[in-house]
Amino acid sequence: KALEEERKRKEAEEAARRKALEEERKRKEAEQAARRKAAEEEAKRKAAEEAARRKAEEQARKAAEAARRKAEKEEARRKAAEEAARRRAEEKAKKEEQAARRRAEKEEARLRAEEEAAMRAAQQAELERQKAEEIAREKAVQAEARRKAAEEAARRREQLAETKRRQAEQAAKEKARKEQARKEAEQAAAREQERLQAEKQAQEQREKEAREQARRKAEAARREQEAHRRAMEEQAVQRAAQELSRQPSLKPAAAKVKTRLDLPQGKRTGSGRRQPGAPNLYSLRPFRNTAEVKSRVASSRQSMRRYLAIAALALAGILVLSGARISLPTVTAVTGASGTVVAPGQGPILLAGDQLLLHDRAGMGSGQLGFDELGVERLAGTMEFTASGDLLALGEPAGKAAGGASASTLLRCSLETPACSALSPDWRDRTIDTFAVQTLDDSLFLVDTDSGELMQTDPEGNIIATASLNLPPQPVIRLRSGLMFMNSASGPAVSVFRYDTNAFGEQLDEILLLPPPAVEAGQQQVRDFLWNAGSWWVTMANPETGSSGVYRFDPDWGYQGQVHLAADTQPEQLLAWGSKTLVRDSRRIPLQRFNASGAAEVPLESDLLHTLVDGRGRMRMLTDMGWRGAGLTLGLLFLGALALSWLQGTRALVYKARDARGAAPIDDIADQISWIDPLPDREKWFRRANLGFGMISLALVLAAIGAGVSAIEMAALLLALAGIAGGLVLLQRSPIGHIGVVQGQLLLVDHRAMYHLDGDARLQYRGAFLLIDDVAVFSGNALLPAFSPEQVRKQVMPLARGGVRVDRKTVLVKLLQGRHPLAQSIGISVAGLLLGILALALQWW
Repeated sequence: KALEEERKRKEAEEAARRKALEEERKRKEAEQAARRKAAEEEAKRKAAEEAARRKAEEQARKAAEAARRKAEKEEARRKAAEEAARRRAEEKAKKEEQAARRRAEKEEARLRAEEEAAMRAAQQAELERQKAEEIAREKAVQAEARRKAAEEAARRREQLAETKRRQAEQAAKEKARKEQARKEAEQAAAREQERLQAEKQAQEQREKEAREQARRKAEAARREQEAHRRAMEEQAVQRAAQELSRQPSLKPAAAKVKTRLDLPQGKRTGSGRRQPGAPNLYSLRPFRNTAEVKSRVASSRQSMRRYLAIAALALAGILVLSGARISLPTVTAVTGASGTVVAPGQGPILLAGDQLLLHDRAGMGSGQLGFDELGVERLAGTMEFTASGDLLALGEPAGKAAGGASASTLLRCSLETPACSALSPDWRDRTIDTFAVQTLDDSLFLVDTDSGELMQTDPEGNIIATASLNLPPQPVIRLRSGLMFMNSASGPAVSVFRYDTNAFGEQLDEILLLPPPAVEAGQQQVRDFLWNAGSWWVTMANPETGSSGVYRFDPDWGYQGQVHLAADTQPEQLLAWGSKTLVRDSRRIPLQRFNASGAAEVPLESDLLHTLVDGRGRMRMLTDMGWRGAGLTLGLLFLGALALSWLQGTRALVYKARDARGAAPIDDIADQISWIDPLPDREKWFRRANLGFGMISLALVLAAIGAGVSAIEMAALLLALAGIAGGLVLLQRSPIGHIGVVQGQLLLVDHRAMYHLDGDARLQYRGAFLLIDDVAVFSGNALLPAFSPEQVRKQVMPLARGGVRVDRKTVLVKLLQGRHPLAQSIGISVAGLLLGILALALQWW
């Protein structure tokens, strides 16, 4: 029992000890909790005090900064006011000085005008005196000229009276001889009366022309010609009388009244056989000096003035058309997207022409906004969205001329309203090339390459910090991990900068990019880069050849590989669309799409962009065709009118220099004509020429096909070849005419069967061309044979060289006047060449 009580006592003591220990532990834990709570409260108090202190310091700093900015603005306004006052004072002084100078200039001008008026009065008096003396001298000269003209007229009247008297005597003698023959041949004479009357009128006209020409020649030559003409007439009359006296009996015959156009018949020596080069005499018609021929000079001058007026009108039309094309807005060609941005929570927005094309997240077109709806004239360059959902873009706001805004104004656009407004309070006169948006606070980073400055602004555009940097020609800014990345101006590298306010624009690093394919291709310039899908995507280009490629790098700028683009791609912009990367080329409608590993996927093709490109292409094509057609028409009209005006002026000079004369009859001398033989193998020559031209044409066509020319270029070649072929065919099928030699004169028969007979001064030649008035014959040469070269050299050219050698303009006018086959063939060939050149011009313009 004592042991039991001892055990219980020990247990009670043990329980009391454990309870005391437990209470001690709880007390210590309560003390520790109280100490921790006191420490936490002390820390909270200190943090609150620190936060209050920082807040007070921030407020004080902001108040000081605001006061400083306000003081700076006040100082700027004061300086601006002082500058404006100074400028106004300077302007006022300048205006007063200019007014004084103008008054002095006016006074000086008035004095100078008075001096000039006095000088002009003296000069006028001197001119009037000289004019009076000149009038007196002219009157004296005119009186002397009238006296000489009266003497000349009297002398001509005496000569004419003498000529008429002799003609009357000869006519009386002839009348006596032919009286009995006239009675018996009255019916034949009646049939020939009209012809004789026409010849008489032609003779009177020639006499009148001879008198006009005689006035311009020397007196001795005129007397000699008159004597020779009278001798020829007397001989003709005597031969006619002898012919009548030899007739055994009276019978109907050709009229024996001779004129100066009749030639001596001589002795007929023909054998009766037809010569190889002789024409059908019944189909020939003589050249006549008709009223139309006589009026060619006046009609040519009138036509020349008319064509000059047409050329002037065409030139005025060209000037008006050029001014209209310059002043009127042109249809902008659209081949692809010129800018791209991805809207938050939506799809890509494409800038094409004057439209923003909106797409949903699947890449399907959802709408479009025109520049007129947004209130802008132009958008170009970088486009980015802010955290609030506004679109920032560089462009030109509407009403630039009135508002004076810069063409590189940064615009803030709301696509829901839609509307755009300029955001440029402190840098209105700067040229902004690119920008970047810090989406955490919507602050902006702007680049001005003209001044070489990088600027940071708040969301309202107020400048916070600036830094001068060595900027590349086409800077690109990217923000990542609190750092700013920019393509380097010194080589294939990316520069790393700080953009915090304390060290804004401080360069931290220069990352050199040397992917082996880029080094091999000489691509030493970074054009664009971005971070997307865990990799850096970089576009590098060769500034000399223009070749470019896209390469991928890891986060530490370790080379990963090259992105394989479609053939003939010029990447202009890299765009992140979720985990996909888009590559834009403004020459293509599709945007190439790549996944995170750089593998190509199905390109993004916008149906809205397809529709816009097709519509703009058709509109531009129609507009260009209209402008080109009108311009070419007016240009051709101007050149054609000038050419025709020159031709008509040349035609007037050619026909003014020489009077035409009708062809003499050749019935009585037909047997005496020696005809030049045509070239017997002329057809063989044409066959060889046609064969050679055909082979050359075939070779040219095959060479053009092998060179891969376009359809328009092939059509131009075929038109030129067709023109030359048409000219050859016309030459081959056209008659060459005839050349005859009789009594020291040439008888020319052209392709129209019109003939003319004359020689000496009435005959004209130039090379192988023989001309008598409007009758022109090509005698042939080594390039284009026509008549027997031997006969032409021995029989024709000696007589031709006795004529007058004319210039090329005379030959051209005569060939065109007579529609010679050679001129027509050359015209057809030139027309084919011009049509070919016109087709090429339509392609190239």
